[in-house]
Amino acid sequence: MDHRIRNHRNLDAGVAMPYKMGSFNPTDANYANMTLTVVFIVLTGAALLTAFTIMKTFEK
Repeated sequence: MDHRIRNHRNLDAGVAMPYKMGSFNPTDANYANMTLTVVFIVLTGAALLTAFTIMKTFEK
């Protein structure tokens, strides 16, 4: 139980914290991977929306 609590605090502290603590385990890796995926999807979505809007503007 104690390990899980310590691990959770590492996640809350940020990406660099697990490296400093020397406890970069699969849970931290999955969390970082998920965050990067979400950021990538949001940025891609914003770019597509912008491109679509510009396309529609020039269509008229």
